[in-house]
Amino acid sequence: MIKIFFILQYISMIYCFNIQMISRKSLISISPFLNIYSNDKYTNDKYTNKCLLISCKDIGKSIINTNDYLNLTITTTKPKRYDELIKDNIKTVLIPQMEINNDEIFREECNKNDIIIVCDTMSIFSIHTYYRTCERLYNALKNKQTKTQVILISNINYYGCYLNGEIINENSEIKPLINKNKNWKINNYNNALIIKNSEDKIKELSNINNYISYSIIRPGFIWNEEIKTNIIKYLNENNNLCSKIRNGYINLSYTDDIANFIKFLIKNKINGIYNIITHTYKNKDFLKNNNIKINWIDNELDSDYFYSLDINKDKPNSQRFNMKIDCNKIYSIGYRK
Repeated sequence: MIKIFFILQYISMIYCFNIQMISRKSLISISPFLNIYSNDKYTNDKYTNKCLLISCKDIGKSIINTNDYLNLTITTTKPKRYDELIKDNIKTVLIPQMEINNDEIFREECNKNDIIIVCDTMSIFSIHTYYRTCERLYNALKNKQTKTQVILISNINYYGCYLNGEIINENSEIKPLINKNKNWKINNYNNALIIKNSEDKIKELSNINNYISYSIIRPGFIWNEEIKTNIIKYLNENNNLCSKIRNGYINLSYTDDIANFIKFLIKNKINGIYNIITHTYKNKDFLKNNNIKINWIDNELDSDYFYSLDINKDKPNSQRFNMKIDCNKIYSIGYRK
């Protein structure tokens, strides 16, 4: 009777208050009684490939929208985002943002699925959270005894601080930062090393466990119609740009292109490390093509942001460098847009 009383109390609490008002700690504490972590109203049960999508923003939305082959589960650390996803009938699991105890909730979901995609983590969180996610995945999968394909969405900031329009491929070295400004806010070279360490964690996982295979995808400036609308508005309102960036390169990675490439990798059971860029333009051509009128100023490059045209320049996946990304490798394995 006491147990029933407490269960009824929890049910009453959930219906009387918005779930956002309940702390994550409270959600975890009541999980033995109520299955509030996951939503079972999803429509892709017919697909046998069980896939866990870790973080869901722009790329995640494209994976969902183009999904006709995966039994998909989404993870989120945000109760508000959880509510949004289940309203769209997407199976969703609420997990703690950091490991708690043995990270049972996250570990259980990793072990349920044979495909795991670390998706928009870098664009949502800090570079350190991105690394911790890879570390959590390592801990969750290191002893798994069933075949699992891990796909990590990384970023071309992996290559470090190229500023002279160099052509970069998957084997290019990480370039250190030469910066005379001692008051910088962003250590771009350090970010590149953290991205490398994150990728290495997934490689190490595959090395110690033969059941685990991996693919690492390095996109550039994440792009879709919504982002395009926002960036055009932003640049038209913030149109004073350093003239030195005119001839710098911007590398756009369309979210639908990334989603289709992921489908290609999964269906063909292909592993490896791949750059994926849909279009590369010089900044001046990109701006002209989108009818963005710029007031060019002859001043020094910002030594934190360099060539960035991004709205959120501090994000670890903001493209800040002048390099042209070579994507021949993805076409050599048979992928076509």
